Amino acid sequence: MSNNSVQSITKKFLLPLGTFIVGGSMILGASQAFAGDVNAGPIWNNNHARQRCPQVCNSVGLRWTGGWYTNDPGRNSVCDCVGR
Repeated sequence: MSNNSVQSITKKFLLPLGTFIVGGSMILGASQAFAGDVNAGPIWNNNHARQRCPQVCNSVGLRWTGGWYTNDPGRNSVCDCVGR
């Protein structure tokens, strides 16, 4: 499986209200939420990520977790975002 396929699979959805079993874990009373990696263009270092990622996540209605990684050096990085 390619890295791009893995990234698209990392987007996670939680179903509205209820108890669900997901990957052997129980989720109680989950409301709609979304999380995943959002493309951010090149990010050069942690300081740059601290400037860029909050804006990137906010632009899709999410908040930055503090995580990021480069998936295409010099061309693209992704920010790890979760629901508010």
